[in-house]
Amino acid sequence: MIVKLNQELRELLIEVVKKHRPDMLGLVTSNTIDVSDSDVDVLFDIAGNEFLETGLEKNDAPNERGLLLEDLIGRLRKG
Repeated sequence: MIVKLNQELRELLIEVVKKHRPDMLGLVTSNTIDVSDSDVDVLFDIAGNEFLETGLEKNDAPNERGLLLEDLIGRLRKG
């Protein structure tokens, strides 16, 4: 599956993968992210965990990072 991301979301994905699953970094560093469906599921989970850790204000509203992570999560699901 090819995942299309703009530069900002690609950099965010790289940052999140480095933090949570550095073993998968090779999958997301090229300009075209072409990964299996199972890898997309893992990336989706990683982004979701990061959203819960860093993407919410105290009132559970998404902060600026959370909005970017929501966009990333949505694009990972669409492919």
